[in-house]
Amino acid sequence: MGKIKAFAVALALALCLSQPVCAQKKAARVPAKPLTAYNAGVPADQVTGDDRVLAFVKGASRRTLYKEGAVLKIKTTDRQKVQGYINRIGDTAVMINGVDYRYDRIAAYYVPFRICTIMGSALCIAGGGYMLLDGINGAITRKQPVFHTEALATGIPLMAAGGVVLAFKEVKRSTGKWRVKVMVW
Repeated sequence: MGKIKAFAVALALALCLSQPVCAQKKAARVPAKPLTAYNAGVPADQVTGDDRVLAFVKGASRRTLYKEGAVLKIKTTDRQKVQGYINRIGDTAVMINGVDYRYDRIAAYYVPFRICTIMGSALCIAGGGYMLLDGINGAITRKQPVFHTEALATGIPLMAAGGVVLAFKEVKRSTGKWRVKVMVW
């Protein structure tokens, strides 16, 4: 039984420490900032010359870039939430899934907070996997009850913490603070 628990702990650590696969980058024309919650649209080095870019700008240096083909989630002024791929970026409107949305009708946009998605998923998988392995071990050894109290006391809080972290998987940004600009990059 000790080997199974050691395997479960090693599996949980491997899931928590694994890194996402990085996207291939195009030729860098602009030095890129590291991807953070503040610039999580499209990294600047993935935008090639003469591309129209939808930019949400706050101040002089904070911006989020979206190019055609990127996934964008917005909330309109009539409280409708829309998520989809950008088909076209125009001077006055952006086309998402074949429907034009005027820039003055966009009330907010959502930026995925990837670290919370990764961490929350890893915590849920680690807690569930630990309880699953303990249950399988208890069923094999014909133990009654199948689960150890210690396994439940560890697995359930891990899964609950993962659920709480997953609640913060995207950041809502108001267009009152973030200006909408169309740029040729």
